[in-house]
Amino acid sequence: VLFADKQREVQFKRFWRDHIHYPRVVFEAASHMIAKMGLFAYSAVHIRRNDLQYKEVFQNAKATLRNIDQLLYPGETLYVATDETNDGFFDALREKHTVYQWKDVVREAQNVQYSDKVINIIEQTICAGGRRFFGTQKSTFTSYIFRMRGYIGAPDTNEYWHNIQYTGMKSVDLYAQPKVTGNNYMMEDPSMWEDLVDDGSHQ
Repeated sequence: VLFADKQREVQFKRFWRDHIHYPRVVFEAASHMIAKMGLFAYSAVHIRRNDLQYKEVFQNAKATLRNIDQLLYPGETLYVATDETNDGFFDALREKHTVYQWKDVVREAQNVQYSDKVINIIEQTICAGGRRFFGTQKSTFTSYIFRMRGYIGAPDTNEYWHNIQYTGMKSVDLYAQPKVTGNNYMMEDPSMWEDLVDDGSHQ
C-alpha cells in the first residue's frame, strides 16, 4: 500500500498496531512463561524445520550456533520455538547455553485458560520478549515476531536470522539487514513500528 500523504500512512500503521492484534489471553499466557526467564533477559530463536517449503534454509544446530554466537552473551539463556520433533537436535546449543522450549515453560501458565490453537502465537510472543531474536529466513511466522518486537520496544529490533553468520561487529552485521522491496513480502518493513516511535504509545 502506497500513500501520497505521510500522515495518513502513519494513521494506517497506528490503526493496524492498535486494533489488529492477538487476543488478550495470548499475552496473558505468554507473560507467565516469559517471567520464568525474565523479559529481555534471554535471546530467542525460531527454527522452522518441517513444513517450510524452502528447504535451502534448513541447517543443523551447530551451524545455527556458529551463525548467532557472536551476538549472544556467554551462557545466555535461549528460548527455541520450533517444529523440530527430535529433542536431541538442539544438543549443540545446550552445550553452551541453557535452552528452553515450549515443554519447559508451559506449566508456568497452567492457570490461564487458552486453546491449543493459539500455542503457536503464544510462542511468537515469547520470542518477541527476548533481548535479541533470530528467525528463519523466508518464514512469515518469523516476520511477525520482528514486528511485535518493534511494537513493544525491544532492546534490539534489528532483523536477524539463524541462517546467516554474524560477526558481532555492528558496522559489518548491518549489511545483513533486509532491503524491503515489492518482491520480498516475507521481510518485515521496520517502518511499521519506526513511524510510530514518537507517538508515546507502545502497545
